[in-house]
Amino acid sequence: GQCYLRLMAINYTYNLDSEFLKYYDIVNNIKGLDAEDINKAHYLAAQVFVKQRHYNQAREALEKIPDNSKYYIVAQYLLGVSFTNLDQFDMAKAVFERLVNIKNYPWTDLNVSIIQNEARLKLGYLHYQRGEFDQALFYFNQISKGYDRYDKSLLAQAWTNLKKGQYESVINKVDVLCNNYLL
Repeated sequence: GQCYLRLMAINYTYNLDSEFLKYYDIVNNIKGLDAEDINKAHYLAAQVFVKQRHYNQAREALEKIPDNSKYYIVAQYLLGVSFTNLDQFDMAKAVFERLVNIKNYPWTDLNVSIIQNEARLKLGYLHYQRGEFDQALFYFNQISKGYDRYDKSLLAQAWTNLKKGQYESVINKVDVLCNNYLL
């Protein structure tokens, strides 16, 4: 089993998707492998499925990862992305809201903070697309200023404020963008 897991990892690294999926099928049928190894296999397979736009297969793989796995939080984010691409917005929203509501005190776990900011951004986009501008702003405003993609949040806030007719706020957000994120 460990040999097949290693072959999966090699093929994943070199983007050999068909070979990767062949070994993933084999690993799925081997009994007695370490649970975290199987969870990693499911997560990597889901990434391959998302890359290939096979979102139902990605969802199936991600739903096999239990909540006590170290891959659970990133798998849940990818599950939300899969639901979004399947136009199952209510399911995506529920997944992203669960991620946002995880208790994670600042700097406790940087990876969780990153995933939470990504989930807030996705929730903001989902509400924006539905014309729910107050909810969209609520999530865009919660994104941490130290977040790597904070500029996307500012841009989204500007567009949302424009839709709401709050032009002074639009000018403020564009000003912050131009002064701090022009490059």
